[in-house]
Amino acid sequence: MVDAQIVYVDDSGTDGKSRIAAAAFCVSTVDKWLAFERRWKNISVNAGFKHFHMTEFAACKQEKPCRQCINGKTTLTEHPWRRWTTKKRRNVLDHLLGAVVDHVEYGVGIAHTKQDYEEHVKNSPARIVTPNAD
Repeated sequence: MVDAQIVYVDDSGTDGKSRIAAAAFCVSTVDKWLAFERRWKNISVNAGFKHFHMTEFAACKQEKPCRQCINGKTTLTEHPWRRWTTKKRRNVLDHLLGAVVDHVEYGVGIAHTKQDYEEHVKNSPARIVTPNAD
């Protein structure tokens, strides 16, 4: 019997402000996803964060807090990494990436500028369009 596979999909940049849209797809077995969730939770508890978003993590540092923190829209509870040293940031990120590498069987990502998507992907003559099945 073949293990069931689960696909996790995440996108970024799909709001109106971004010039680039990206998507990532990770595939693994149910057992590996459950092990991944346990490991991720353990890392997050030990590091002191509840939610992790890479764009927020990358934008908010000790030497240069993000706009949300500067404007009081986020706190150290939401962005604890704002106070982390470079060494701690790297260590936590290495652990998170290790969890992904160890538990994901297959992954792929793609990114397009929105202009290229509109001009070359969305309206491509090679795009397969299926008619309505009535």
